[in-house]
Amino acid sequence: MFLSNLKLWLFRASRQRVTAETDIPTSELDDDYVGIAGDEGVTRTVRRLRQYFLSPRKIKEPEVSYVHELTTYPYADAIGRVLEVPHKDCYISPTHGKLRELVVQTSDKVFKESNETTWARTDCPNVSYWSLRLVSNLRYQKGESLIWYAIKWVVKCHCLSYVLMFPTNKDPLRWNGNYPPFTYTFHGYPKAARNCLEEQPQEGRALSIVKATNARGGMEYSDINGETFDIHAKLLPASIHSSQLNRRLRPTRLNILTETEHGWTSDKEDMEQWRKKNETNTDPQYVFIAYTRDQFQSDNDFNQLHKLATIAALDAGFRAFWLDTDCVNPGDQTDLYRVADYVRQSASVVIIRGPQPCRDQLEHVKYKADELREMLRELLLAPNSIISVYTKGMDDPERIPKTQIADIAWEDAARSGDLVNHFQNNIQLSRLELISIALVCFHNRKLSRETGDPNHKGGPKFKGDRAYALAGLLRSRPLADESDSEFQAFARLSLINESDRILERFLCLYPTSLNASWQSMEDAWNVPLWDVYPTCQISAIADNDTVIIDGARGAAVRWKNFVPVTTFTRPSIRRKIAYLALHVSGYMFWIGVILMILRWVSGRFNSTSLRLLVLCLAIVHFLGGTPLLLSTPFFVKRLASGKSYGHQAWLFGMEGHEKIEEIERRIWANSTGRLKWSPYGSPLSTHQAVKLAGKSKECKEQTQVRGIDPMLVPRVRNYIEEQQSKHGMKLFTLVDTVSMTVFLFLAKRPPTAFLICGQEGGMQRAVGVSYDHTSETVHRETVLRFETTTLQRMAPVPRCRIGFGRDSTKGQWETTNVRTNEERRGKWSLSMLKSDGKAGSASARVREIAEEESP
Repeated sequence: MFLSNLKLWLFRASRQRVTAETDIPTSELDDDYVGIAGDEGVTRTVRRLRQYFLSPRKIKEPEVSYVHELTTYPYADAIGRVLEVPHKDCYISPTHGKLRELVVQTSDKVFKESNETTWARTDCPNVSYWSLRLVSNLRYQKGESLIWYAIKWVVKCHCLSYVLMFPTNKDPLRWNGNYPPFTYTFHGYPKAARNCLEEQPQEGRALSIVKATNARGGMEYSDINGETFDIHAKLLPASIHSSQLNRRLRPTRLNILTETEHGWTSDKEDMEQWRKKNETNTDPQYVFIAYTRDQFQSDNDFNQLHKLATIAALDAGFRAFWLDTDCVNPGDQTDLYRVADYVRQSASVVIIRGPQPCRDQLEHVKYKADELREMLRELLLAPNSIISVYTKGMDDPERIPKTQIADIAWEDAARSGDLVNHFQNNIQLSRLELISIALVCFHNRKLSRETGDPNHKGGPKFKGDRAYALAGLLRSRPLADESDSEFQAFARLSLINESDRILERFLCLYPTSLNASWQSMEDAWNVPLWDVYPTCQISAIADNDTVIIDGARGAAVRWKNFVPVTTFTRPSIRRKIAYLALHVSGYMFWIGVILMILRWVSGRFNSTSLRLLVLCLAIVHFLGGTPLLLSTPFFVKRLASGKSYGHQAWLFGMEGHEKIEEIERRIWANSTGRLKWSPYGSPLSTHQAVKLAGKSKECKEQTQVRGIDPMLVPRVRNYIEEQQSKHGMKLFTLVDTVSMTVFLFLAKRPPTAFLICGQEGGMQRAVGVSYDHTSETVHRETVLRFETTTLQRMAPVPRCRIGFGRDSTKGQWETTNVRTNEERRGKWSLSMLKSDGKAGSASARVREIAEEESP
């Protein structure tokens, strides 16, 4: 009943406001508008009126909206409730798990600016206890009049008597003192999972595994109806481990050289038929020909390539060579991705290149790596230690030691040289070092994007070709998938190999800039990949360059406002006496006042005993309550002071920057040094050395680390201004009440939760994520370093789909300025108000426009 009356009141108020803003007569706003509020929920206008009339705080609506803002998306919360939610910035409420529109509190400076964001802004209130606010500034200042100070003391004690008569200042303990949980669960299917049962069933069958052994000793599989089938019948979806590319142990085709009257000729031979014809089980030794496809494109160029290949094979003492245009099996599209196998089985690798226009210095032997397709892989796997380079138009080849070719030919000689020495057994790289260094080296090379032709001069080219080329250096290789992006192809590669959890480590890195590619594996703290130890596991790969993780711990961030923080203290007799005297003083004083009034009223009666009794009680209560009441500031300070043994765990967020003393006053009403700046928890964090010295001369000095305000450092302040102006980054402040530290960081959007995904340098890597309810995905916005003490106060997060950022310039997250989109908004609002008199017509028109605006 109360909610119905509230909606009706809001509707009537909204009609008056809409009439004033749009000049529409009130008579046209018929009862169908009430139906919209009831059927579609509280509309945009009603929500704004609720902010104006029901909220004591100021709220600024966003001036930037998403292009598909009118499109609604189904959302299933943690307990299975399905709702239709518009395309807005939202967060998951840790209290009841529902989706709520994101409202961010800001500093005073930011709140005065225009809200050119996609989230609502509000001011930052003072939420401290009223009792602490009254006594926080009750201090005698030098030069202040003692009379004026006494008056302030009496007035504040009088106000405290009203506040303390009702002991409501005790903030309840929430979530057993732990952080607010991040109540998120991913409900969708992955694209490729470690476990085959997590894949989407084929042929619409719901599958389950039966823990039973058949007669052959294998595991039986069955559907939900109990019908068993064989896993090899392909009814069960293939897992990421079963979708691998088999290794070639011998070449399928070779160019065999034959001596004739006119010289040497080469013929393409199928090796299986060649072995039958020659009655042998072994293949001839051959030379692998490596060349740049861009330098040999015409038929005449390929004729010259065959001649040079023939000369190279004969110079090496062999009568066979492998050339991809002739030896790749045209009936097997995956044969192109087995080139690494043919390199390993060859007796020698020879490079053939086109004519060299410049012959100054050593330019004729330099081979630009960014113009090659797979030259890095071929040279790394080459069995010969001396590489022969044949150039079109030159008589003699150049012979380059394999250990020197990195310095001569490649710009990234430091990294690629390590790979060469690793495959030459000069140094031993770990699995993690091998994959991470090779990934960066392959990323620096250019891949041609030709479409394949029948002669396989181009071959199929996929987005993940660099990852497939990298797979040639490893034992297990995934099947090439045309739909895979470069990241998805590399994710498949890392999951099927023992890569020391490189993806989990990469998740904990924070890129040095927004334009940095994920292949660079750079970290803002300049920490190598192998120094990060992941604490979660990537269980599957999902669409749109996202992965599914499990085993992380997380906490939700409270952005809309601060709340009073419960402090854990040790029980003591002094504290109990102060608490009792604090709340009894008001009662005793006012009871004394009331009895004095009764004494005056009872003077009209003749009962002497009654007047004496009332007078005695009044004197006792008044004389006993007045000293206690005047001492209430001391009692309040006693309760608020003392050693604390912890606080209620909170992560408070605020957009902008405020002094740490002001933040502490807004939470605890005074500033006593509870909070401190994080010395190395954020890329913006700065610190300095502080010397501690005792009073006695015998006490030695000690040096401690103390974090300072990053905005006081000109270098950091200039960097923040540059990132805000050039890249549109926003400055945010995070308050952690467990470690009592304050972080300052930059991000595109406010992270609604932090997930602990790894540890490094004795601290926890916390990934700040924002929530995308349209795809049930959280996106990495920033990475901070939390103290280890925060780990046990966080709850485990269920299966989570996480992405590495979202682009606001394209796709469903494309934004537009509200001011330049007035026509579309007017169409939306007027269509809700101007109905044609039929029941439900306005609601139908709302759905119509939502469908028109949907992608």
